[in-house]
Amino acid sequence: MQVRPTLISDDVLLELTIDNGGITITPLEGKIELHIAHDATVNTTWRKGIYQLEIVFANGDVSRYLEGTITHSLEVTR
Repeated sequence: MQVRPTLISDDVLLELTIDNGGITITPLEGKIELHIAHDATVNTTWRKGIYQLEIVFANGDVSRYLEGTITHSLEVTR
């Protein structure tokens, strides 16, 4: 899953993968969990972006499961 400022932007604001612990898939339960670590957003200044979540299967097929807009709410309580 990648979050970018715009559809055509090369800048990646946030990336979640199985390898970086941002995505957990439990196939037998049909569950996909997204985890955004505190460290991934603590020093960011972006407020809005767009995202797509794609699954790449072992045979190379790619399926897009989610897409949309995301709003990053900056920390108020300290």
